[in-house]
Amino acid sequence: MPWMNTMDITPTETQRYSRHLLLPNFSSKEQENLKRSRVLIIGAGGLGNPVAQYLAAAGVGNITLMDDDIIELSNLPRQVLFAEQDLGQPKVSIMANKLRHLNSHVNIQALPIAFDQGNADELCRNHDLVIDCCDHISSKYRIDDACRRNGRPLIFGAVSRFEGQVALFHGTAGIGYSDVYPQSSLNGNIGNCETLGVWGASAGIIGSIMASEAMQWLAFRKSTLDGRLLQADLKNYTFHSFQLKLQPEAAHAIRYHDFINEIDFAAFTALMKEPQFEVIDVREHHEHDAFHLGGRCIPLNELMMHSASPADQTTMLLYCASGIRSYQAALLLAELGYKNIITLRGGLEGIRHDSNGSFPSMT
Repeated sequence: MPWMNTMDITPTETQRYSRHLLLPNFSSKEQENLKRSRVLIIGAGGLGNPVAQYLAAAGVGNITLMDDDIIELSNLPRQVLFAEQDLGQPKVSIMANKLRHLNSHVNIQALPIAFDQGNADELCRNHDLVIDCCDHISSKYRIDDACRRNGRPLIFGAVSRFEGQVALFHGTAGIGYSDVYPQSSLNGNIGNCETLGVWGASAGIIGSIMASEAMQWLAFRKSTLDGRLLQADLKNYTFHSFQLKLQPEAAHAIRYHDFINEIDFAAFTALMKEPQFEVIDVREHHEHDAFHLGGRCIPLNELMMHSASPADQTTMLLYCASGIRSYQAALLLAELGYKNIITLRGGLEGIRHDSNGSFPSMT
């Protein structure tokens, strides 16, 4: 691959990145680190657009764009590098051309193919950092496995509706995506933007956070979210970040998910009738007031203040809108010491069953 190997930044680049160079603890050395970095961005959609745009603008010297999809009309509200005249064209080809016009000092390579078992290892070995901007669960596990095998750090991002998550996996903390989300826990029930919808600006915000974390890692070899998971509710502008920990007896596996069980609506509501279970809605208060299944409302960002002692081993029943926040809450409670946690698979949206979008009766 025709990597840009020049380490020194030129006078023109010094002027171009002058606002970086004004930052505390940021010098020409850190800008040179960005310039010689090799980054693989997998996915050229709602997250890949802002990630690639900010990294190219920041002077990351070598960027590989990978996606086998073409531009469709429904992409345009959130994939803002594309225009109507680009419809039907390969995403990575259009993106690469626009990024080259944005910054001619950056080497851009476009790969209009899928990331698969045949190319995964070579691609990871040829890059310093991998950024997961795809929205298919199977691809996320494939990317995670390849980064683990090849010892490459991975910036993870996901967005759904008004919610998003960001983390850095396989960094100094040694934690991977599959450690936090074992395949058995997701069980194929997490949708993507095609089935759940997405607020365009949410993708822009999450993608910008991913780009910022990537720049931190490349420039300083450290990241705020190394071993942490950021959960963002972008409808209510609430953010929560919590530490992910490896158990000492399992050097490559997190065990908090052992205490979490996801069940369907019928089983969940049956348990709600039993007095020994505590039901908690982890959505925001206004969402709970509009509609709820019962129980207390403790929003995710308030859950750290939950006063019950884990010692009583109360079984917690958690639900939210899509199943994402409730699973994040379950991980948090497991971190605090709770060992009996049940979540509603797919959340409230997952139990809508008729054309009017109404909920089934609980009686």
